[in-house]
Amino acid sequence: MDHLKKVFVIAALLTVPIVWGCGGEQVCVDCAPGTGLVSIELGLTSVDILRVSAEVSGGELETPLVKDLTINAGPPRTATGSFADVPAGTGYSVKLSAFPAVVGQAEDTVVIYRGVATVDVEDGLAANADITLNPVYGNVDFAATFPTGDADIADVDYVQVTVTGNRITHDPIFYLTLNVAGEVATGTIENIPVGATRTFTVAAFDAANVMLFEGTGAHAVTEVGDTVTVPLANVSPPAGSIDITATFCEPDCSIAECGNDGCGGSCGGCKSDATCVAGICNVPVNWCRYQFPTIVTATSGDTLAFYGRVYHAGITDQSTGVDVSPLLKAQVGLGPDGTQPASSTTWNWYNASANAGWVGTGGDANNDEYQASVQLNIPGTYDAAYRFSVDGGHSWTYCDGGDEGSSNGYTPATAGDITVN
Repeated sequence: MDHLKKVFVIAALLTVPIVWGCGGEQVCVDCAPGTGLVSIELGLTSVDILRVSAEVSGGELETPLVKDLTINAGPPRTATGSFADVPAGTGYSVKLSAFPAVVGQAEDTVVIYRGVATVDVEDGLAANADITLNPVYGNVDFAATFPTGDADIADVDYVQVTVTGNRITHDPIFYLTLNVAGEVATGTIENIPVGATRTFTVAAFDAANVMLFEGTGAHAVTEVGDTVTVPLANVSPPAGSIDITATFCEPDCSIAECGNDGCGGSCGGCKSDATCVAGICNVPVNWCRYQFPTIVTATSGDTLAFYGRVYHAGITDQSTGVDVSPLLKAQVGLGPDGTQPASSTTWNWYNASANAGWVGTGGDANNDEYQASVQLNIPGTYDAAYRFSVDGGHSWTYCDGGDEGSSNGYTPATAGDITVN
């Protein structure tokens, strides 16, 4: 939902004549002595708006002045109106509320945009101010209930909710907290555009992304907060695995899967083992380290073998050899001396494979080692580092050659030092 920007409280299609004063001010010709004019012209950038209400209060008024603005088809499409004979004074509040329906239709009391500004009214003049109308959002305390005693509940790995409805310009995905013992998944779904009807689609998946339960419910979302419960039904046996992707529409969530959508709404959330970093759900590797070589001088054309080690619970600790998993990806990178590989676009990355001869012992028993051979063709001084992913390459953890590896972050000073002559 877009902001309605630059709403000017100025003269526009006035019922009270004005002229321009010598100083450039707008003079209200027909205003009663001791009063001024508040006139409103609002550019309607959203096609969802069918009614706009304006209210002037405070100042010298005992009772607020309220009226609906006139919608002009345009182009450009606008809403206009004015309040004449407003007593001269300071600190008047001008509030605009936009609705998706006219009076008598569904959602005629749902405010989808709102903005307010303070103006001073001078004797015989027209007041002016800028107002930005922001979308109105609501939060939902959500619960998904499983069939009592269903044996498949124990296989549920995560539960997601997708919210759809009028004025929701993308389909945000939210994740619930699973309580297996209580046979329920709960969570707060935040910053949903308000509306009389929103559809909540719930799906529960196992660790292989196979849907086990699903359910759908419809409920209003208001800005004061709501409580929604959706019962789930067992859809096992599964029809097959599901590839979950998030499609974000222009303009707010085109390159994001989580976090803020740019105007106070949400692009969605992440599973419990991930955090939202720059719009991406990032699953950090438990630990990794660039292993070898630490310092080397090579001749252009030489091929060097680079080694890195990694630990991630549930993947690398299955045996003392390398436990290959489709989720674990490894790459060695070479980049300019002293730079950060996570943010630099000048690093080159090369796929690494399992070191077949690796047998972990002692403190390395649960670690795996990867290797990659790289031909060095361009003379220069380079940093070398490893990066590992445990979500199939969707996000990466970067590791230097320090004793603590990735445990204390990445430091260029402890990266591999590679000189090519």
